[in-house]
Amino acid sequence: MFNRFSTALTIGCGVAIAATMTSPALANECDDSGLGTLPSFCTLSFEGTSGEWTGSKGGRNINTFSDGGKEFIDWGWGWNGGPKSSYSFEGVRPLEDIQVGKAFKLGTFTHNNNVIYGGTGVDSADLTVNFDFGGNISAQSFEYTFHHEETPNSGHCEYNLDGDRVKCADKVTWVNALDDGEFEFEHGGEKYQLEIAGFRRDGDTGLVDEFITTEHEANKAFLMGRIKHITPPTVAVPEPASLLGLLAVAGIGFASRRKLAEQV
Repeated sequence: MFNRFSTALTIGCGVAIAATMTSPALANECDDSGLGTLPSFCTLSFEGTSGEWTGSKGGRNINTFSDGGKEFIDWGWGWNGGPKSSYSFEGVRPLEDIQVGKAFKLGTFTHNNNVIYGGTGVDSADLTVNFDFGGNISAQSFEYTFHHEETPNSGHCEYNLDGDRVKCADKVTWVNALDDGEFEFEHGGEKYQLEIAGFRRDGDTGLVDEFITTEHEANKAFLMGRIKHITPPTVAVPEPASLLGLLAVAGIGFASRRKLAEQV
C-alpha cells in the first residue's frame, strides 16, 4: 500500500501549488517470507464457492443431483446394473484466511469412470462455478465445458494406461483460460482483483487440461484462484526546477500588479 501526505503552497498572484508525496510500497506487499506482521489487507475471507451443472451434449439417462456437498452429473446405464459414470464438483464454503498473492483452492472437479453400455456416454458437460464474496459485492460466475471421450471396452484402446484391453480408459479435456477469468472488487476500502487460474492436481504446480481415467477409477483436479491487491497509482511531485519556474512567473505577475497600482 502507499502512504500519502499532501501540502499546498500559496504564492503571489494567487498561485497555489499542491504537491502529493507518495512513498512506494514493497514489491510484494503481502509476502510472508519475512518475520514482520502482514498488513490487514493481506488476508481476506469470503462466503465461498459452489458449482452447478447447467447442460450437456450427447449421452443417455443423464441426471444432475446433489450429494454430500457435491454437485453431480451422471450418464449412461451401468454395465450389468453397475454404477454410472459421472462428473462432480465440490465448492469450498467458507473461504477463510485467504492470503493475497497466493494461490488458493476454489473447488474440486472429479471424473468417476465406470463401465457403461456403449452409445450412452456424454460428449460434453457444462459447469458454472459461482464465487460468493458476501457483503455488498456481487457474486461472480465462471463457465467451463468438459469434453468427454467415452471409449469402447473392446478392440483397440486409444488411451491404454495399464495394458488392460477389456477396460479401456476414457479421456476428459477442458480449457483453463477464460475470457472472463478476472474480476475487480473493493473490500474494506482496498481494491483487489480475483484471478481464476485453472485446474491442477494435488501436489503439482502446473495446470492440467485433461484427464485419462481408467475404468473404476476417479481423477481429481483442484480449481485454483488468486487474489491480487491493486496498488493506488502514484502522483508525480513537481521537480524543483518546475517549482522555481512557477515562482518566477508568479513573481513577475505580482510585480506587474504593483506597478499598475502605482500608476493609477
